[in-house]
Amino acid sequence: MISLLLALTISAAPGVVEMNEPSAKEASIQAIVMLPELSLRERMVLRNVVHTMTRQTEEYGRREMSMVSLDGEQPQAEVMSDHVRIQILVPPGGVKGGVRLLDSLVRRASLFQEAIDTTFRAQLKQTPNYWHSALWTDELVPTPILRPEEVKVYQKVFRPDAITIAVGGEIVPDEAEDEWTRRTTDWKAPATQPDFGKYTASSPDRNEGGISTVELRGATFVSGDVAIPTRLLALIALGSGKDSALYRIGRERHAWSYRQESILWPVVGGWSPRLIWATTAGEDAPKRAETLRTELYEDVRSWNEAVRLRALGFAEGILSRGVELSPLYLTGRGPVSVDLADRTFFVGYWKAKTGIAWDAEKLLSRLRYVTLEDLKDAASEILSTSEPRIRLGR
Repeated sequence: MISLLLALTISAAPGVVEMNEPSAKEASIQAIVMLPELSLRERMVLRNVVHTMTRQTEEYGRREMSMVSLDGEQPQAEVMSDHVRIQILVPPGGVKGGVRLLDSLVRRASLFQEAIDTTFRAQLKQTPNYWHSALWTDELVPTPILRPEEVKVYQKVFRPDAITIAVGGEIVPDEAEDEWTRRTTDWKAPATQPDFGKYTASSPDRNEGGISTVELRGATFVSGDVAIPTRLLALIALGSGKDSALYRIGRERHAWSYRQESILWPVVGGWSPRLIWATTAGEDAPKRAETLRTELYEDVRSWNEAVRLRALGFAEGILSRGVELSPLYLTGRGPVSVDLADRTFFVGYWKAKTGIAWDAEKLLSRLRYVTLEDLKDAASEILSTSEPRIRLGR
């Protein structure tokens, strides 16, 4: 979910985005680290890195971190397909301290072998749910990691030219930027290219969550594509909420799915349109996938103005009121929420991803100019370029 930010003051400086909200009772510091192309092994190691780095740095142990953060909450970090997100919540007046902690996390994390092993064991105990397994089709089976390998990935990912900082809430203008610039002026990241050997991949045709999922994934397009509004509206018409094409055909006509969503999934350098549904299908899943694609394609040809207006209304609800079922999956939980931390993250992420400041009203105005024929063409392109991906429940 994305909240319309018209009432907020948003400014963008190189590397820093500020969202001033004086009525807030806290401040949110978000680091968005855009990822380079990584091997599957590097991605697996990176998942361990982000959960290990928040345990200890050269300057901060967990106790020291809790003294900086709001209510003693530890920094949070997660990996998405195209970025790492680090979150530090601080009380009003605590932004400088939070920036100092962030600097330590991204440059001087301890990454001791004992902590790496602890994180690894915790990952082994996790049981992914079926939707996570459907989203992350290229995850690896976790295997032991040695510290030199982890350090190489850490240095490759956390680089000054890859990091955008977003601060939101009760903040002093330019304070975060001044502190970040002062602390990182001399940061020269080494050029490292980790050399990894063989790895063990998860079975691509099994859903570890135990429920079968089917996907149609369209062709990837670049981050700054001028047709993003049209593609977003097409995805909403295809698979967001009741009365979407996927709901009407997959759920109501065939009773093949009990959860279905359209997703604009971030990838390095761009976006991938995805239609995913959970199903009781077994070995006949490939046939069902092809049947649904054919019938969706036929449905698109019959779309009328009512379909366009429904999709537009849904988009307005997402962008202006935080309606659920947004196709923009940007966190491990799904779409961003309307809380301060997620809103701060989103304005920073959008700047990092597209190079321009987030402007919900501008996007809405562009959506309103999408014609019915444009909508049908974009939906047809998603379907015609899509490839089925099937993961059968164990």
